[in-house]
Amino acid sequence: MNKQKTILVFGGGALQISIIQKVKNRNIRCVVIDPNAQAPGRTIADVFETVDGNDFTGTCMVIEKYNVNGIITAATDKPLAMMARVASKYGLPFFSEKTATITTDKWLMKKQFEESNIPHAKGYKVNCAEDIKGYPTIIKPTDNSGSRGVGLCKTSKEASKFINEAMAHTRKDFILVEEYIEGQEYSVEAIHTHEKTDILQVTEKQLSEFPSRVEMGHLAPAELDSDTLNAIESVIKKIAKGFKYKACASHTEIKIMDGNITVIETSPRLGGDMITSHLVPLSTGQDIEDFLIDICLDSKPILTNRKRNFAGIFYINLPLGTVIGIHDLSAIRNHPNCISLEVPVKVGDEIREIKNSLDRYGHVVIQANDLEQLNLLRDEFLSRIVRNIEVNANSKGK
Repeated sequence: MNKQKTILVFGGGALQISIIQKVKNRNIRCVVIDPNAQAPGRTIADVFETVDGNDFTGTCMVIEKYNVNGIITAATDKPLAMMARVASKYGLPFFSEKTATITTDKWLMKKQFEESNIPHAKGYKVNCAEDIKGYPTIIKPTDNSGSRGVGLCKTSKEASKFINEAMAHTRKDFILVEEYIEGQEYSVEAIHTHEKTDILQVTEKQLSEFPSRVEMGHLAPAELDSDTLNAIESVIKKIAKGFKYKACASHTEIKIMDGNITVIETSPRLGGDMITSHLVPLSTGQDIEDFLIDICLDSKPILTNRKRNFAGIFYINLPLGTVIGIHDLSAIRNHPNCISLEVPVKVGDEIREIKNSLDRYGHVVIQANDLEQLNLLRDEFLSRIVRNIEVNANSKGK
């Protein structure tokens, strides 16, 4: 009888629930570590240990205690450096510590783009608005995600405001200033073994208006012609080579304007916003999380013929104010095209301006036969949700 394999999942938060469940579904023992003793993943893991994200010794103790065969995470950059470090010590399939370092620091990432001759949004470091060379420009922390501390600035006054906000979301003593690139934004989801790179899906982003730019929806697949898709594939393979991606998935954000591709950011991990847990399998019939489980156990994933369905996740944008009533949403939740509906608001909640991904007020995931049906259902569902959540708009909600 084969001994049961064990996978260590870094993180037991909401973004890791899907990958935890996938590990358990394959009869693999699932050990989860998280600094939060009450992380939701503890209730479904086979084993849960409270371990601080910077605790190398504690993490090693868990690996040795449970004889871990592979390590994995989803939709977060935070544990990547620790994962690379322990993988190096125990010979587990993973990328290098150098790769983890340059992909979790946007300044080092840009230097690698430059060195690898990858088209990217240029940037430089500043400490104050007076150091900015021109406008409009994007301001962002070098070491955070989810649009936290990111903003478009057109004047020195706006820059001073956003630099202060960005500083609240970084551990560095400087801020990254990035050139503003026009164009439609997309994300590219891929997997990387030792031998090759396979792109699973390209999704089109729906973003809120500046000055705060927040992802409010993702459609899969993006409507792009074959020449553009081939060009995207070439860029992703160039990134994989330059950043030395191996034994991982990747999530890369790009913009396209007049056929020109510009890379904004890349990370050797699964994409968030339910892109990899829901949209990729719903739109392609291929489960990128399952593929990553294979990779982390040093097994080659078997890709199948892709379906072409359409799927999207759309975030709920409520009027500013105080929630005074929530009506029945079961008609949407029970609709055959509704895959998931989450509206975690309650009476008395203050609805404030959405400035980053953590501020969003729920979502709906939809699967459809074509793009037209997907867009119609999106508009219908979001409109009905907003009508069924009463908000006293007299409140400022700021």
